[in-house]
Amino acid sequence: MVAMEIDDYLGVIAVEAARMAAIAEETSLDAHTPTCPTWNLRQLLLHTGEVHRWATAVVAGRHTSLANVPNDTLGPLPNDNGMVAWFRDGAAKLLETLASADPSVDYDTFLNDPPIPRLLFWARRQAMEICIHRVDAESAVGRCTPCPPKVAADGIDEFLTGFITRGKGAVHRDTPHTIGVVLVDAAQRWAVTIGDGPITTERSVAETDCTITGSASDVFMGLWNRATLDDDAITGDRSLIADLGANVRIRWN
Repeated sequence: MVAMEIDDYLGVIAVEAARMAAIAEETSLDAHTPTCPTWNLRQLLLHTGEVHRWATAVVAGRHTSLANVPNDTLGPLPNDNGMVAWFRDGAAKLLETLASADPSVDYDTFLNDPPIPRLLFWARRQAMEICIHRVDAESAVGRCTPCPPKVAADGIDEFLTGFITRGKGAVHRDTPHTIGVVLVDAAQRWAVTIGDGPITTERSVAETDCTITGSASDVFMGLWNRATLDDDAITGDRSLIADLGANVRIRWN
């Protein structure tokens, strides 16, 4: 299930890229990013710019296998004086590529349950990627702009159905336990079951051992370890949430 259309995702990317660039112009590139604690703003912009260029190469090259994407998608790295312009240029080329891409191409993907057409996967993934990294950038200047409920709810869906259900995973329980996710400002609901095999996610809420209840933005940032969920947002076995946050690792492919 995807709640948004290609133009919606392009709008998100454009807004969030502009916010990140503005923060980089506002403060030093050496500024620490507390929500991404091993990085500073320079490293964050370089990483996000790299992701933009890689995704652009996938879509522009009409790649149906990620193994065929060239290894030299990054190009020359900028110096500090050119960092913001380099970042803006990568975001602009990503937007141009996604806007003009052929939706009939069966682009390769790297998450479970990718949307159809596959172009939506790439627009969605880039929108959610930059939403989270904008949060990281804002943490360098001590603020955090909430994500719109529709955007955050779609990001939660991608995280719960696409990311954490890949492979066998690192979170296990001998007896299956279920986490419910309930949003107070959006209609979507999820039930995440952790057992001795792969994590499974259903777009509904059944009987649960633990339930997260909150705004879409708070839950989205909490699941991505960018914010701490309030104590009253979690009922039941809190260790399930702790295990999820500590053991889920995100990879591009």
